[in-house]
Amino acid sequence: MAKGHTIDRQAFMVLVLLSFGCGPDTTTVPLSGFSGGKLSFRSGNISSALRFDVSLNGGLPGCPTLASGVSAALNGLPLRAGLSGGPQGSFTSTCDPASFSMELPLEGLGVPQDGQIELSDSSARITMVVHNMVGVRTLTPRQSLSGVTRGQKLAFDYTPGDDVFDSAPDVAVIPDSGKPRGFVPRRTGGLIELDLPSDLGPGGALLRFTFYPSAKSQTCTGVSTCEGFIRWRMDQTITVVP
Repeated sequence: MAKGHTIDRQAFMVLVLLSFGCGPDTTTVPLSGFSGGKLSFRSGNISSALRFDVSLNGGLPGCPTLASGVSAALNGLPLRAGLSGGPQGSFTSTCDPASFSMELPLEGLGVPQDGQIELSDSSARITMVVHNMVGVRTLTPRQSLSGVTRGQKLAFDYTPGDDVFDSAPDVAVIPDSGKPRGFVPRRTGGLIELDLPSDLGPGGALLRFTFYPSAKSQTCTGVSTCEGFIRWRMDQTITVVP
């Protein structure tokens, strides 16, 4: 019986030792080593800032780590360096991308303009250009939002009117008392329309709009693919009369 336990312990130790070699191979490479990879970003307004998270995936066997000395910028403004990539740990085959980030104060930003992400070092230059990437989107009501009625049609002017949406915008109505509910508004160019629920109770409520402007790249150089995601959220306060 003791012998059997000894074999079990030996087998367990072999598995443990082997597991240390099961993680992905990693190597440090310059920017040119990511030419078969993907440059991507996610952007959204948070509180009083516009945040950008940029990532670079390798497209190489194993888990490449980006070498030091890479400059990263958005429209000429430096991005903060985050992770340099590589495996998440010894016991996983999942790889982290190299990452960069930035937060721009909304105050002082104008209407959306094209944005260019650029990564460069002595070996290569990677760029991505997206239309209407950087700036403030607005939603202006065409009617007073104080004293609206149940089932009333509301209209808003959205800018920029030439935004193309990757998916339909959505609205959540959040009453001061009662359960939130969501629905999809109608859009014609820069005009956004919606019908308030016919059973919406009287009192205050918040309309939370979420828009998903297209983030398709107009220019993508130095990597195989570029992709992006933009989410823009705006709130409007209404008062519903009995």
